[in-house]
Amino acid sequence: MAPGNSAQLRGPLERRVERRNRFIFCKFTLHFHQTHTKCLPVFPFFDNRLARYIDNMNRLQNENQRLQHTVRRVEEQKMSEITSVKGDFQREIQALRALVDEEGKHKALAQAEADNCAKQKERFAQLNVTLQADFDRASRRVGDLEAENAELKSRLDNSTIQLGQRNKENAQLKKQLEEADRALKTATVDVATLRNKLESLKEDNKFMRETHEKELRQAHTLTEEQITEIDGRAQARADTLLEEKIEEFRQVYEIEKSELRRHFDEELKQRLAGYVPAGEHAQMESRLETLTVQLETTRSDLEEKRRLLDQERAWIGQQLRLKDEQIADANARYRELKKEFDDLIDIKDGLQKELDTYRTLLEQEETRLNISDSSGLSARTPSSILTSGSRKRKRLSQAMESTEGQEEIQCVYQNLGPLKVAEHDVRHGKFVTIENTSDEDISLGGWRISHRSGEVEASHKFPPRSRIKANSKMTLWSSDSGATHNPPSDIVLKNISFPTHDNQSGELEVITALYNHEEKEIAKRISKSQRSSKTTVRTFTQGSRSTPQRVSFAPGEVFHVGGGDEGAALDDSRCAIM
Repeated sequence: MAPGNSAQLRGPLERRVERRNRFIFCKFTLHFHQTHTKCLPVFPFFDNRLARYIDNMNRLQNENQRLQHTVRRVEEQKMSEITSVKGDFQREIQALRALVDEEGKHKALAQAEADNCAKQKERFAQLNVTLQADFDRASRRVGDLEAENAELKSRLDNSTIQLGQRNKENAQLKKQLEEADRALKTATVDVATLRNKLESLKEDNKFMRETHEKELRQAHTLTEEQITEIDGRAQARADTLLEEKIEEFRQVYEIEKSELRRHFDEELKQRLAGYVPAGEHAQMESRLETLTVQLETTRSDLEEKRRLLDQERAWIGQQLRLKDEQIADANARYRELKKEFDDLIDIKDGLQKELDTYRTLLEQEETRLNISDSSGLSARTPSSILTSGSRKRKRLSQAMESTEGQEEIQCVYQNLGPLKVAEHDVRHGKFVTIENTSDEDISLGGWRISHRSGEVEASHKFPPRSRIKANSKMTLWSSDSGATHNPPSDIVLKNISFPTHDNQSGELEVITALYNHEEKEIAKRISKSQRSSKTTVRTFTQGSRSTPQRVSFAPGEVFHVGGGDEGAALDDSRCAIM
């Protein structure tokens, strides 16, 4: 109850008591004056009555005081109850107001999370389209590789069939060669045997001739001795006898010689009867030589075909290994992307469930409190909103911190056309510059540029209407570079930060590559950074710069020495074209 209500309750009771006391006092006074004026003779009687009346009045006053005390106690009790009820009411109101504020905060947080989830849904839809396109390209690549594999298998089967035919022909030629070798060896052995026998016969003939000549000389010597002893008459007889003996010896020799010749001819005819004639033998030898030449040629062809077959097998094996590796990489990438996509879908479902829960709670609370959406929302934004970025994006954001230090940088670039990667920021990863050296505009729609530093990679796909002017440069700035968006010369990428790498521990390799819509590499630039053990001291003054003692590199430059334009010449001298 309010204080006004307690005052209203206390007023009538007090007024009644006061009126009663005033009435009693007036009545007593009037009665006293009347009695005193009219009844003076009976005054003693009224004194007693007055004493009783005074006692009665005292009793009534005491009762009045007791009643007033009771009234005050009741009023105090009612006031304490009213104060307690009022405090509880105020605390309940404050709790309800705090609950309304908290629900407003939760509703604002849920609305912000809902907006963020909608943005993430759009981004994930774009990512899904990109991943689907990558998957389609990978599928087409796998189909091409399978077709190449089938073609290579067919070529391998044809080569295997031809090799089997060549092996059969080689086996037949080997059999013919072995038979010819055996026949040649047999003929050679027989010819050698006949030649040995002829030599032995010649030696026997020579020995017999020498023996006959020796006997003839002995007979001649004996005849001469006999002639010297015999007289002239016996000389004719001795000569005649000598001639007879000589003729006899000659006849015997001729007979033996003819017999030996006949025996040798018969033996030779018998031996040669089992062999081919001389013409056929010569023809066989010429054919054997021809077969030998053909065999050597066939062997050389077979070795060459074996070498080609080994090369073909090695090349096919290498292509199959490359295909398996590419398929494995594509499968691994597909599994990783699918896992990330599933994680994002799970996170999205969880966030959607939380949003539905928050929305239900807010609707119930608004229904219970009977408030509108506009009065329950808080104008303050939440201090932190949970986002569900992928682990890869987290690695990119962690790799954007670059280190300052003296390092030596070597660059190598290559390009297959008029476009080339003219420059990229090695140390800070702020920008990448593409140069068109031709006299015509080139469309970059559907092309992709990739910037990799260490194990971290970031890529950007150009919109369909992107073009680079003739004899001009296009600089792609990282989203955290702070540069001004001024297309077509300066383009600030959205939500893309080129990775950097802390290379204090050793070497660093930064690769920027440009791919066309068929994922064919058009241009590439490779910069290798290696920390030097020496320290270069560079001092700067207002408006000028001192000349360093060794090479130093500014952000975005490849080589720069001192000041002026000397760095450009040094850049061309240290860069090589692959």
